[in-house]
Amino acid sequence: MRGARPGDALAIEIIDFELPEWGWACIIPGFGLLPQEEFPEPELRVFDLTTGDRTRLTDTVSLPIEPFCGTLGVPRAGMRDTPIPPPHAGGGNIDCRHLTAGTTLYLPVEVEGGLLSLGDAHAAQGDGEVAISGLECAMRTRLRVDVVRDARLPAPQLRRPPGSLTPRVDGAGWYATMGVEPDLMEASRAAVRAMIDHLGRERGLSRADAYILCSLAGDLKICEVVDTPNWIVGCFVPDAVFEGR
Repeated sequence: MRGARPGDALAIEIIDFELPEWGWACIIPGFGLLPQEEFPEPELRVFDLTTGDRTRLTDTVSLPIEPFCGTLGVPRAGMRDTPIPPPHAGGGNIDCRHLTAGTTLYLPVEVEGGLLSLGDAHAAQGDGEVAISGLECAMRTRLRVDVVRDARLPAPQLRRPPGSLTPRVDGAGWYATMGVEPDLMEASRAAVRAMIDHLGRERGLSRADAYILCSLAGDLKICEVVDTPNWIVGCFVPDAVFEGR
């Protein structure tokens, strides 16, 4: 962005997205939240993105399409030949599903011009992206970028428009499982494992489809971090994704 200087911020208003005809999600053994021994075989699911504002995972599960870019970032001072993941204080592969149309993302500038880059487009994802992928796709994105002088941000920040964070699934309830552990990552794993078991028992999903559903529509939430030594993470899945509920 011409004129952006270290200490400023880029204000990136997300205008809209142009979806392709299809996208995909996967399980890659050894990647994602759960260890390889729990999902030792690769899995791939392909999704039709021409069916309006929802797409189907199984005959009984349809997902709301809520596009965003998983990667939006600017380099930090001194970065050279840096891989996209992991994310950093300049953004990068932040995989924040709330960066949908109407949202403004603020990124701290540390090099002249800011040098904004974006990619890793997703048609859907839950908070956590627990199985390593959202609903990945190729997608055109339209942005409006401005400079905020002397913002001095420590890391990315964002502003969402008024309204619910989950507008397309607010017509029904939620089911949540909890993990209670002395480590937040282990609490997250425990919550997702319990949700996979629940989805198999109550919804008839295979373990692979349940794990992918947790990645595409399940939201991990930190429920409690004040009562040492145990912390609580919840995995929330919306009832609105199930047909015939």
